[in-house]
Amino acid sequence: YAFGHYDPTILVSEEYLEISINEGNKKSSLQISNNHMVFIRQKNNRVAVPASDLQIGDQLLVNNNNTNGIVTDIRQVKSARGAYAPFTPSGKLYVNDIMVSSYVAILNNDDYYLP
Repeated sequence: YAFGHYDPTILVSEEYLEISINEGNKKSSLQISNNHMVFIRQKNNRVAVPASDLQIGDQLLVNNNNTNGIVTDIRQVKSARGAYAPFTPSGKLYVNDIMVSSYVAILNNDDYYLP
């Protein structure tokens, strides 16, 4: 794999989200940019959505896609240290056991739908 970004010291000025999940007795969190894609389960299907579209109660795919983690909290992070964007052959990777994508959304939410 390769990296689009790899800088552990940079102070990122764009907004990030901190997503907290509960997977049974295990709690995890993830800091991710608003436009990076994450995978949720909808009606037994895996769907990629921008992190900014997540809502409390959504089911994130975790633990190699075998279980779901329920989103319990979403907070804005105004700055964060470090920026990492690895590219993988599958476009998927796990951060703190949460399945994320190496792809980002390039359209605004309003651009997903045709009138």
